[in-house]
Amino acid sequence: MNVFIEDLKFSDIEECYELNNLIFNEKWNLNEIKDLYKRLHKMKDSYRFLAVKDQTNKIIGYVSCIIAYNLFDGGRPYMELWWLGVHPEYRRKGIATKLISYVENIAKEYNCEFICFTSENNRVDAHEFYKKNGYEIDSLGFIKEFD
Repeated sequence: MNVFIEDLKFSDIEECYELNNLIFNEKWNLNEIKDLYKRLHKMKDSYRFLAVKDQTNKIIGYVSCIIAYNLFDGGRPYMELWWLGVHPEYRRKGIATKLISYVENIAKEYNCEFICFTSENNRVDAHEFYKKNGYEIDSLGFIKEFD
């Protein structure tokens, strides 16, 4: 399937928001997301938001990438992925593989030491996909949410 990957544009946010709701059933405040995008988009060396689009320019996948540093770990950055998703109708067509490859190239451009992310326990198919693409289960993830 022919797709292209590009930085998410402000004009893409509503469509990506709807896709996120479809994939993860998460409802966030759209205006807050737009405001946050405006702030974070200025920090392109720390935050990358990528969209996968089909031939008709429809967003069929996306990922958020955070490039961060650990002060005590040799000075090389690492990349953290957040909210990687592909539209259910487009799964098992190589879209996520292309997206992961694209992200890995960005991580290499930034000389990242590694890529890390968490995945919900119930996303077994996603876990198999990550393993197939060379990712290992390295540790447990812990989260504490605040209101």
